[in-house]
Amino acid sequence: MKRKMFPLIASLLLLSLLVIIIAQTSSVQIGPYGNLKIGPYGNLKIGPYGNLVGLTDTQGKDVLSQIREGYAIAYHVKNPKASNKDQLVYALGDQLTSGLMIKKSTNSTKVVTKRDKALEISRKFTWDEKSKTLKSHITITNIGAGEVAVTGIEIQLDDRLLVALTGGQTAKDLIALPDRVRAWAGGDCEDCPVPACGLRCSLGQARAAFGQQNGSNDVEVFASRLPHFGGSLFRLTWPAANLESPTLRRGEKMSVYSWFVLGK
Repeated sequence: MKRKMFPLIASLLLLSLLVIIIAQTSSVQIGPYGNLKIGPYGNLKIGPYGNLVGLTDTQGKDVLSQIREGYAIAYHVKNPKASNKDQLVYALGDQLTSGLMIKKSTNSTKVVTKRDKALEISRKFTWDEKSKTLKSHITITNIGAGEVAVTGIEIQLDDRLLVALTGGQTAKDLIALPDRVRAWAGGDCEDCPVPACGLRCSLGQARAAFGQQNGSNDVEVFASRLPHFGGSLFRLTWPAANLESPTLRRGEKMSVYSWFVLGK
């Protein structure tokens, strides 16, 4: 009888161990998170998928949590035998595209891919203390076998974050001031020298919008499929017509920059 009971007891112990392991695994946070010190304004918390998720003061106490900031990219792999329906990848606050996978992570740079392995997305945040400028640089790379058509790019920013960082100025206030907001996509002009990059250093290329309306009607997939957010958002949208080279061959890259000058 004891011999018959032993395999049953062993099986139950093994099953219990597996349940404990699965429970522990499901409770572990996806990480790691990054932290960017932005001078006297405090510290920005960077989520594992390359979007801002919180703000703390210089003492490490929460100023804002669960903020909405991030990016969305619409694209399709060019295939004459397929419908070329747009795919969507986004990381906006705590809302993520299903199938988004972390490839590499440092404190200020996050690199992710989607399960279809068509694009690799890298995002880096930097802080320029001299000019009091928060800079974001997104690099989109075609890592698939075929050509990828980028049909839209959008950056969203929770207006509460800018109000907290500027002492009361909203994104709408900042955008009305010369050189306070810059954004450009398609080329590689990291320092944004106006003579070399022309209007791509201004907001002339991106469509700026405010309010609670989610996504942009310029890119239908953003308007219809991005998750909703109750607060006020500042959005920068680049439809394909506003991108310098919207088609990426294997190994080709596209850069997307956005700058917010917080200092007066």
